[in-house]
Amino acid sequence: RLEDAFLRSLRPGRLGEPPLGLFLDHGAHFDSASPSDLERLLARHPLDDSNLLQRARHGIARIQALHLSKYNNFAPEAPVPPPGYVLVVDQTQGDASIRHSGASATTFREMLVFAQEENPGARIVIKAHPDTTAGLRPGHYGPADARPHITLLTDPVSPWALLEGAVAVYTVSSQLGFEAILAGHRPRIFGQPFYAGWGLSADETPVPRRRRSLTRAQLFAAAMILAPLWYDPCRDRLCSFEEAVDQLEAETRAYREDRNGHVALGMRRWKRPWLQAMFGRERPLVFETNPARAAARAAAEGRGLLVWASAEP
Repeated sequence: RLEDAFLRSLRPGRLGEPPLGLFLDHGAHFDSASPSDLERLLARHPLDDSNLLQRARHGIARIQALHLSKYNNFAPEAPVPPPGYVLVVDQTQGDASIRHSGASATTFREMLVFAQEENPGARIVIKAHPDTTAGLRPGHYGPADARPHITLLTDPVSPWALLEGAVAVYTVSSQLGFEAILAGHRPRIFGQPFYAGWGLSADETPVPRRRRSLTRAQLFAAAMILAPLWYDPCRDRLCSFEEAVDQLEAETRAYREDRNGHVALGMRRWKRPWLQAMFGRERPLVFETNPARAAARAAAEGRGLLVWASAEP
């Protein structure tokens, strides 16, 4: 079975972007009916090599600092609700990771009830799935679930910023539950995802065969460093986890710097197609020859300002 790794691409795969990493597994990491290769790794590998665990700790810190997740077409500075909320994580309807995790659509209704009963008076924030936000697939929650104390969050925000403000996290089998563990939470889990059962979560339906206690670094080492195959698209070869992060960092940095577009000043006409191809992929460049107009338009439209050196006032 081939599945996407947990750092995938800038945008969801349904928008056509290939993955940076794959799991090649005799099972499927989200199918709790029988052990996958990833589960066997978590259950049997010593996971005690100091160099490996140092790589894992550094990897956790790095993807948090860079605000990297499975999909990354969000702005890290996008506002999240004021801290102190209970985070309930939605997933898309009919997703295989729900069914093979021993859950169903009913589980999501139950989870929302539990989140309210176990946190009386708390604000609830329901996080929509990126596919739902992009209009690709519906989720299990919608506007009808909104209440004075329940907010449906559909804005593309950083998962790490969202987790930082949460006081509790509820999920069925979302990858956000895995990231919640890495962020220091002990998520309440209503399915049976790969990260449940290792002493790092509160499991509503435990997997009896999973009895080992792991640290966050050990969980990360297996799931992010040892199990996936990572790919370098620039050199067309397999690579290390760290090199895959290098690539994703570069792609997301370009997206985040260019997503609002730029006004380009002092660019000769023959240069403009090349500049457009490099810096205008997210939003086309606007070319200007007058410095004052360029600065004013950039400020008015929230764009960046690109200036050819010889044209800089």
